Amino acid sequence: MFRIVVVVVMFLVVGCGEEEDRDRVRGRGDAFVVGLAEVKDGDSFVVSGEEVRLLGIDAPERGQFCGEGDGDGDGVWDCGEAARVMLEGIVEGKEVRCELSFRDVHGRWLSRCFVGGDGDSGDDLGKLMVAEGMAVATGKEYRLLMRGVQKERRGIWEGCLEKPERWRAGRRGCWHR
Repeated sequence: MFRIVVVVVMFLVVGCGEEEDRDRVRGRGDAFVVGLAEVKDGDSFVVSGEEVRLLGIDAPERGQFCGEGDGDGDGVWDCGEAARVMLEGIVEGKEVRCELSFRDVHGRWLSRCFVGGDGDSGDDLGKLMVAEGMAVATGKEYRLLMRGVQKERRGIWEGCLEKPERWRAGRRGCWHR
């Protein structure tokens, strides 16, 4: 009888932990990571040992070029590297706070992240990257902001832009000019 009770108690304890993890993955909004960020590219970094990708944006990839032509002529620039450098400059030496929403297919946390202030009162990293013309808005939250930046032809919107997801898939060609 004692063994059955121990097994039932262990099941309940383990089950509760799994339920918390499932809620955290679903994005209850109460799971955070805070710390200095090690930037990997224009929309992802590691903070407090967790790999994070900014929710609602897609930045050009490292090695991806923007501008006129096919990467051989004047006016062409490494916009993937520029996006990485931009994000690194924003977070350098600052504490980053990320709301963990859910994991993507690569195991990274998709998150809204902030620098400065406390939580939502800080600067939204996704919004900053879109406002600087260094990322495509993938969610409606930043889409209006992106349209304004596109009209001003700033950052990646200056010339030819291959949509980052198409570039990753090897489908080259101007998505926006």
